[in-house]
Amino acid sequence: MKRKKFRVGYAACALTIVVLLAVCQLLFEYPTVTMKAVDEGTMELHALDVGQADCTLIRTEAGYVLVDTGEAVTARRVVAYLRRAGVDRLAYLVLTHPDSDHIGGAPAVLAAIPTDAVILPRLHESDRPQTEVYLALEEALAASETRVIEATAGDIMRVGALQLTILAPLHDDYEDINDYSVVVRMDFGETSFLFTGDATAPVEAELLEKYTDELLRSTLFQAGHHGANTSNTKDFVAAVAPEIVVVSCGANAFGHPSGEALVSYALAGATVYKTGEEGTIVFVSDGTEIRKK
Repeated sequence: MKRKKFRVGYAACALTIVVLLAVCQLLFEYPTVTMKAVDEGTMELHALDVGQADCTLIRTEAGYVLVDTGEAVTARRVVAYLRRAGVDRLAYLVLTHPDSDHIGGAPAVLAAIPTDAVILPRLHESDRPQTEVYLALEEALAASETRVIEATAGDIMRVGALQLTILAPLHDDYEDINDYSVVVRMDFGETSFLFTGDATAPVEAELLEKYTDELLRSTLFQAGHHGANTSNTKDFVAAVAPEIVVVSCGANAFGHPSGEALVSYALAGATVYKTGEEGTIVFVSDGTEIRKK
């Protein structure tokens, strides 16, 4: 009899643990607590922890911008985070290039969040990927009827006090798909933010040749290609002269962030933050300075 009671008690305990774990997972993926609204005169940058991938949310009083969406496997978490952040509509969804770790979650985001415009690089038909994730993105764009903007260097968009300036791609005949990455600079007051996707060293050299240091210089730089040694050259990072570098990466076999990239950041005097170590990281700008929240 005692053994039977023990078995029943053990089973009940195990069931309780399973239920609690399920509830915790639901709360994590579908949080019910909404974040506080953005303070007047400020903007927030949320570098989401999406593993070895990229996804960055910009919150302003006037609207929201999302840069990349991570892999498809983290899409539910990304959508849940957007809802928690009060995102009822995206002004712009910037998809820097067609790799799955940047666009994988886009179909889910487009299905869940009304989006005014999607910014994409212009690709030759011969360079158009035939991957499952890219075809899923094309289907999602067609279904959502969202306006698609092919990124053109020099284009400027605004969301209230936030200005987005497209710096690249500069050509339409790159051999490496990473070099088609949309490079976008964002300005909010006297603070600035630079995103280069997975653009490699040759593109960084092109940017150095085309633009003045004043246009490249940014308060916060999202590390190119997750901190890979194929990007983040010393000359380019020196020109950007960031105070803050955010490396979006998780456990990986590529050695990201690379030692070479970390040296580039150190020489620039930047403080480096890694989502793989800190989880999702939030920064706040009041238009004069950026601080970690």
